[in-house]
Amino acid sequence: MTDTEEKRWLEDAHRDLALRAHNREAEFFKTNNDAAIKSGEEAVKALILINGGSSVAMLAFLGTLATRGQQSTQEIALLAHPLIWFALGVGLAVVAACFSYFTDSAIASLSLSRARIWQHPYVVDGEKSSSFQRVVTCCRVLAIAAAALSLASFGGGVWTAKQGFERLSTSSAPGTITAPSKKAP
Repeated sequence: MTDTEEKRWLEDAHRDLALRAHNREAEFFKTNNDAAIKSGEEAVKALILINGGSSVAMLAFLGTLATRGQQSTQEIALLAHPLIWFALGVGLAVVAACFSYFTDSAIASLSLSRARIWQHPYVVDGEKSSSFQRVVTCCRVLAIAAAALSLASFGGGVWTAKQGFERLSTSSAPGTITAPSKKAP
């Protein structure tokens, strides 16, 4: 093999290695992006479901109390406070979904900002890669924070519902809904 043939063979080998690296990067991006999107969607759906379902349950319960006419408006209002928490939880879940989208979009832009070259390491950060990485990090933190706050909002709704039920049971007239009595051990 002559020097020219050997040089050409090495160039072809490097080109094949570069193409493989480029394809691995593209496949890595696709797989992780798809998984991140699916996981984010499922988490947001769960947050919307628990907060939205709790809102519907509270509305149904309040409607039942109101139609019976056995509780005052103020007593029913005690149980309306959890609705604020649950509605806030739904809103925060939507905010988390938005930041999840922004994260996915920034990840796609980050991948596109990377240069594919013909020498090792074959894929390198471009001029805007560090900017896109900061946007990815920021959006990811905001999405996680919104999701965590949505979950905390669900907890706040459950807590205020518990307090409302306890107040309702201590202030209710005979024949209305009361909490079960606690037996001494």
